Amino acid sequence: MTFRGISRHVLIVLILILIAGTAARVTIAITSRDNFLSEDYKGLHDIKAWVYAGNMILDGRNPYKESYILDFAPVWAWICAFPVALAGKLGLDSFGASVFIKIILTITDITLLLFIIEISLKVGKNPILPSALFFLNPVSLFITGYLGQFDSVSMVPVFIIAYMMSRSSKTDWIDSNGKAVKTGLLLGASIAVKHASGPLILFMFRMFSGMKRYILSISIAVCIFIVVFLPYIVDGGTENILDDVFGQQQRIHETGWFMIFSSLGVNPSGFLLKVLWCFVLLFTALIVRKSACSNLEVIALYYVSIVLFVPSFAAHYLIYPILFGVLTYPVFTSAYTLTATVFLLSTERFSGSLALMNTPMHTLPLFLVLAAWWISIVLRGCRKTAKQISQDR
Repeated sequence: MTFRGISRHVLIVLILILIAGTAARVTIAITSRDNFLSEDYKGLHDIKAWVYAGNMILDGRNPYKESYILDFAPVWAWICAFPVALAGKLGLDSFGASVFIKIILTITDITLLLFIIEISLKVGKNPILPSALFFLNPVSLFITGYLGQFDSVSMVPVFIIAYMMSRSSKTDWIDSNGKAVKTGLLLGASIAVKHASGPLILFMFRMFSGMKRYILSISIAVCIFIVVFLPYIVDGGTENILDDVFGQQQRIHETGWFMIFSSLGVNPSGFLLKVLWCFVLLFTALIVRKSACSNLEVIALYYVSIVLFVPSFAAHYLIYPILFGVLTYPVFTSAYTLTATVFLLSTERFSGSLALMNTPMHTLPLFLVLAAWWISIVLRGCRKTAKQISQDR
């Protein structure tokens, strides 16, 4: 990254954003000890699980065989083993280990910030607004500094893909086997941390100059995803991997789908919601295949789509639309941030002592904002395509 063309004034503002966002994340992390040690978790059950998973890896145990704490690939547990080991060396307790994990997440957020700055410059945008919308975003501060969720780690490879993409003016920029291999490796690395970005490959079809390169990337990504599970499959964790990673059906009552079916008097199964999720993602990918939207807009649409149509809701999913939204749709990102922030701070279930009130906010406003955002992107793409067709005539 070179940050060419950046003025001194802009650089100073970006440094201030970096300092303020980093300080906020670390402060929230180190001041959450009472909530971490609380018996009723106060939203911190997952960060406790990461510490436990790190200990299991250090002990050479199989977290899939002996527990139900991993509903994703094992790479994150491998990463957690390092801060847990460091905390042990320093004589710190599990809370100390959790702070080290959150420091890793803060460094990850800084990495994403650098990519956001560089991509903004590549596409001719002033990086101040996108940087502030992400790094000072209350949702990001909360998910990293308080909850200790690691979705951002899985997004680093995706941002590397976006950075590579921003250096080309072509829609089908993956025009060589080398680029296809790099894309496959990066996507594989992403889903080896968390598989939320797996279906992104459907939206990326337009970015490949040939079907063979597309299949090559998919094959590499899938192989990486399977390989990281092999040590635990061989050790007898197959059943739990299938149940926990692919069969989870929790928290469906907070999804947009559940609200729709409930209004019709139908109680949907988790399997049905997953089928609908896959269908809508495929349908959306087909819509944008020939769209005149930029590739960045298409990626932003994907992350809006996976949360809007999610078959199983969790608070930390709320970060996904923001990451590429700051680069493409700042107005919608701001409206979404406001709604998501109130939601996260509306109940002790998620925010403990940070709660604004003890009356949980319904997820309906979140999904209404996401639905408006999704419709806006699709219609904008259709208008751009129609304009392009008329100009070609």
